[in-house]
Amino acid sequence: PVDLAIVTGAASGIGRETAWQLGRSGYFVGAVDIDAEGLEEFSRKAHADGLSAGIFLADVSDDTATNRIFSHVATLKKPLAALVNAAAICIFANPEDISLDQWDRVLSVNLRSVWLMSNKARPFMVESGRGSIVNISSVHAWATDHLVSPYTASKGGISALTRALAIAWGKSGVRVNAVLPGPIDTPLMRANLRAVGDEEAEYAKLSASLALGRAGQPVEIANVIDFLCSAK
Repeated sequence: PVDLAIVTGAASGIGRETAWQLGRSGYFVGAVDIDAEGLEEFSRKAHADGLSAGIFLADVSDDTATNRIFSHVATLKKPLAALVNAAAICIFANPEDISLDQWDRVLSVNLRSVWLMSNKARPFMVESGRGSIVNISSVHAWATDHLVSPYTASKGGISALTRALAIAWGKSGVRVNAVLPGPIDTPLMRANLRAVGDEEAEYAKLSASLALGRAGQPVEIANVIDFLCSAK
């Protein structure tokens, strides 16, 4: 049977490009997101391009919703070879202006979801003796600014959690890695620029500070993730 790859946050940005790339690599892709319109658009384009994919509308920070995802996975009769945890949100504000609800929501979507999805994927991977989990952390885990304190805390947590899971599960054949992108031209990055000032002016300033003179593209990160998901 064709291997299954699940990608969270698949309706836009890095998640969407990764789902697309894994589909091109021959996986049956389970695209998961809370954005119904974005998922439908991905599904239309994926099938038009001849890719094998299904969509699942779910909040991956919710325990019941993630149970539904893996109950469905059990019915597919496809080996779960890869899980990419790319779902993420950000609140752009000074630390002192972040409410408790905002803090909890960012940490739930960005970090709790990684723990939930990974724990529920593990038995499927252990059963087949192989599997790759790739978590999307960020350079914000190491260097950040004042407007993204919950986001940077969540990304630091992902990096630490990835190390712990890699140690715990490696001997059972489950590989766990994290990718830490820098500035990538996604809707989330564009929202960050608008929070700071004029979007295009801020993008030009950002680009001038980078070695390549531009932000990265989602496909460049998707190619790295595709490699980490492979058995090579």
